[in-house]
Amino acid sequence: MRSEELFDEIQTWPGVVYPIPTVMMNPREVAVRVSSSKGIYRDEIRLLPSSSGDPLLTRLTGDVPIGDGVVVTADFAVSAGIRIGEGFRITVTRIENDKRKRVQIETVVNGIIPSDILPSPTILGIPKLERDVENYRSGISVPERGWKGVEMDSRQSYAYVIEAANEELGETLKSNLAIRIGALKIRQIDITDLEKLIGVTGNIDTDKPVKEFWILSPGGISYSKRTVAEAINVLSNSEAFAFGVHPPRSMHVFDKIVSVVGLPDSFHVNKILGDIAKVSSRGGSFKLNNRIVLPESLGEAYRSAGQPAQISQKIYYSPGEPTEFLELPMRPTGFIDGDFAISSNTLMAILERGRYVQLRFDEVENKIFEQSAGFRGFRVIGSDIDVIPELAGRFESANIKVRAKSSQILKLQRLERSLNILVLVVSLVALVGKYSILTSSFFANVQRKKVDYATTRLIGMSNSLIFRIPIAQAVIVSSLGFISSVVCHYLIFYILNQFIATELNFDGQLSKLYLSHFVFAGLFVVTGACISSLAASRSATNIDPAEALRAD
Repeated sequence: MRSEELFDEIQTWPGVVYPIPTVMMNPREVAVRVSSSKGIYRDEIRLLPSSSGDPLLTRLTGDVPIGDGVVVTADFAVSAGIRIGEGFRITVTRIENDKRKRVQIETVVNGIIPSDILPSPTILGIPKLERDVENYRSGISVPERGWKGVEMDSRQSYAYVIEAANEELGETLKSNLAIRIGALKIRQIDITDLEKLIGVTGNIDTDKPVKEFWILSPGGISYSKRTVAEAINVLSNSEAFAFGVHPPRSMHVFDKIVSVVGLPDSFHVNKILGDIAKVSSRGGSFKLNNRIVLPESLGEAYRSAGQPAQISQKIYYSPGEPTEFLELPMRPTGFIDGDFAISSNTLMAILERGRYVQLRFDEVENKIFEQSAGFRGFRVIGSDIDVIPELAGRFESANIKVRAKSSQILKLQRLERSLNILVLVVSLVALVGKYSILTSSFFANVQRKKVDYATTRLIGMSNSLIFRIPIAQAVIVSSLGFISSVVCHYLIFYILNQFIATELNFDGQLSKLYLSHFVFAGLFVVTGACISSLAASRSATNIDPAEALRAD
């Protein structure tokens, strides 16, 4: 799950035009029912979150999504026989106590976009619409719509999976493990690294018979309890075991900030951790996992409070994360030498979920519940095709798996660079030939008109004015040539974009030059022609009238 804070940060990245979070990794379909002049239309159409500023809406007819007003693709509108301003019904279902439950949303079509923008019939609604739909499907209540939820225990999140082996494992087994749990990276660590991850620095017994540790980073934002169980299952027939870990959390206990460690509940892990592994995690619900071993430094405060059976413990989350804070009753079971407390790994994994979804503690049920389905995916649009590989690499460096055609774009960029170099070489050769021809042409023109230049000198024309005559000719000739090339460009531009692009079903322009391109080309052509005429201008000013007329 991902927090809204992440998307606020992505918005500031260079090259990002439009980021929007999504509850699901891939858009899911909803049942729709349309009553029109064509009759009753029913289908399953995918729902995609959108908002004002979405590049998908650049060719929109009508208004952007607002409230329960949506935008639909033209193929859905034609098939359903629905137009802008007309309504239809969305039905959302879930299985509850082996019975199918359903709710309905009455929507109206605010706008329509062409079908070629999206590959399949799609409904685009505001992000809250998708969030409400997925919350209901997940059993979470949506009070604004009067949809009741199904209270479920919070799930667990682990930052990493650790593989500990009593012997050297083969690459095949490690690769199989990484594939089965969807690991993005796998690397070897030592006992010191493991201590830092768990938060029990200096307390692990390094004499335990474990030869190697491997840390597997998730392809998504975190690992679930099911994923950790899958890792344990993969290693069940080997001399290795796996467990999930997450960073320690800071909690307020007796008005002091204490780092609380969640120790993995495993016989094998207990062998590594030795005497400090005294807190086990029996059962899956929070009510069996609210024990805590306090640091000895809090012993006096605990005794001063009357050695209560339970203490209040506050957990604060970072600004922008879905959960603001939780206040939990914890049951002290002892003290430990050190500057940290020990609690159930299950509880700590549940609290870790608060970084990605909104959590609520129910005092009556004595359980932690999830209040939101959270964000599993997102859609990010870059300013142009060239920034996509850079953005994809930035996501991957942050351990966020994305789908982008980076390899194809990089190949296209390499091809473009190669073609640019080829065109540059050909252009330089052509320019050398062009300016050589212009220079000799202007010079030959002056030589043919020696008598004319001599006569102008005799009737009183100054050298500076004579010097500018070939330059003026160069400006006129180059300007006419540039104008002719612009006309040819627009003719080819029209053919490519109006006929060939249509035949290729290409949404965009195959040929496009900006005003800056024309300005640069015009200045380059005219300036080059003027430089080519300088030899002719110099020759014109050096003509001796007497010699020119006598030779004639």
